[in-house]
Amino acid sequence: MVVEARDGYRVAFGLADFAPDLGGSEALLAVRVDGSPLSDEDGPVRLVVSGDGRAARWVRQVVRVSVLPAARGE
Repeated sequence: MVVEARDGYRVAFGLADFAPDLGGSEALLAVRVDGSPLSDEDGPVRLVVSGDGRAARWVRQVVRVSVLPAARGE
């Protein structure tokens, strides 16, 4: 999965990032915080990933989420 921001910032995730017996992270696409819409700086959609201490994989101003087929080894 690749998540892209308005400014071109991209973050890629593999299945292992979310598998409970491997990475076990959870990802949330947020449109509100405390009941209010996200600010223009953060929204309209923001990706938040649990367990990321530095928030390096968090993405503000999400414009695209792409789910790509798994690469096959040859």
